[in-house]
Amino acid sequence: MIEHLSVSQINTYTHCGERWRLRHVEKMSEPDAPHLIRGRGVDVAVTENMRRKRDSGVLLPRPEVESIAHDSVTRAFEAGNVALDADDAAKGIKAVIGDTIDVAVLLAAKHHTEVAPLIEPVDIQQKITLTVPD
Repeated sequence: MIEHLSVSQINTYTHCGERWRLRHVEKMSEPDAPHLIRGRGVDVAVTENMRRKRDSGVLLPRPEVESIAHDSVTRAFEAGNVALDADDAAKGIKAVIGDTIDVAVLLAAKHHTEVAPLIEPVDIQQKITLTVPD
């Protein structure tokens, strides 16, 4: 029995029920596209930066935020579960990795300098639970 449904799971189910079943019932993983890896890298860096600000009142140094994004993207590509579309395949994996890292670092740094100073975080990545009756 599924005990937790996230918004993304509901969206996946609405779009393609079989895809949801394979992922969440059969526990089959899908390869990540580079844009998902990039987004996750930015998210990891922003989350750590906001936790630091919440806990100490001070943001992480910008190079540390950039390093977190870089390392997250690098680890994802090293894990090897990546799906390239035709355009990415034509560029080649090394170029795709480089571009993905560059953009993730740039976006994390931009958030650090332009957005994070304006935010006073109370909670970060708070889990929201919705109970669905049987």
